Amino acid sequence: MPRFLIVFDMNKLIFFYICILYSSLGFSQPNGIENELFENQTLSYNVHLKMKYFFKTDTTNSHYTVVLEKNEQDSLYGYNFKIFNNQTLYINWDNTLYSISKKDKVYTISQKVDLNIKNLLLPTRYIKTKDLSDSLRVIDRNKREIIIRRDKKDFKEFNNIYFNYYINLKNRHSYKITSHVNFQGNSQYKEFLFKNIRQGSDINFKSEIENIKKYGYEPFEKNPKPVSKNSIKVKDFAGYLLSQDKTLSLSSYYGKVIILDFWYMSCYPCIKAIPFINKLRNDFTEEEVVVLGINLIDEDKEQIKNFIEDFNIQYEILLAKNNAYKIKTYPTIVIIDKNKEIIYAGSGISKEEKLKIIEKINMAL
Repeated sequence: MPRFLIVFDMNKLIFFYICILYSSLGFSQPNGIENELFENQTLSYNVHLKMKYFFKTDTTNSHYTVVLEKNEQDSLYGYNFKIFNNQTLYINWDNTLYSISKKDKVYTISQKVDLNIKNLLLPTRYIKTKDLSDSLRVIDRNKREIIIRRDKKDFKEFNNIYFNYYINLKNRHSYKITSHVNFQGNSQYKEFLFKNIRQGSDINFKSEIENIKKYGYEPFEKNPKPVSKNSIKVKDFAGYLLSQDKTLSLSSYYGKVIILDFWYMSCYPCIKAIPFINKLRNDFTEEEVVVLGINLIDEDKEQIKNFIEDFNIQYEILLAKNNAYKIKTYPTIVIIDKNKEIIYAGSGISKEEKLKIIEKINMAL
């Protein structure tokens, strides 16, 4: 029987088929097909990244050019590389990742793996022998390609998690990789399309690093520090009040206790905090306490309105452009008392923090 006529709804035969497929495609080696690509040590290609976030209907598109050089001494990625587009530039050299914002003319350095960057490195995305431990199945095949799905276990409230690998049968390359996950009835989708893959490239990484150092330097924040009541001061800022379809300033609420919840739609911890913020709204009178959900990131008003309805948000939502308090972690809660003093600021809402927040509000009334 030809191997491609194996009945796919029989689990054992599917597994046997995949093992044969791996052997025929060259995936039995620990490094997959990577060795063939690196015959000339360097590899260059283009990446088209499509991304649809949770609770959003539109898709973002990003394009990158990648130049890759194998470096077994590099413990972060295993490669020297240059990744760039019109907005950003990344150089990895000597176990150090340089990140450059062309707009701000500054660069940072890091000795920590950035998973978003790693996803753009084609050889790290191949199916390898160890992947046989996951749930794999062939979902389509024709004369030109075969598509293999890797299913992952559900995690907390995330489900229907899988990766699709599109493999060109002629050259055995995974030219496209997609990922999918569901959360609260909404899906998130990524598509990496690798194009113009070619061996060999003239690049001098040392020279590239010297060019980078012509930019201004900014220290890298490995873990952005959450705000504290001592690190920020009360600042007025304007925003769009979604429920009333108008712009207003924070100062219009001065004289009351003001609770600011900084959040955005695709933030899982922010979503988990919604019931507690609702409780604050309902436990205190509107004459004494104002509760505002401050969104600095999302822009589509209709999507946000749908989100508010889906998650039963019972407090006001303010869409702001100015990150007056330099918020970098979400959710962040800031409480301002009647005297315009910050009496609480913290990121994340644990059981202990919830008790602190309630205590601070009661003390301010």
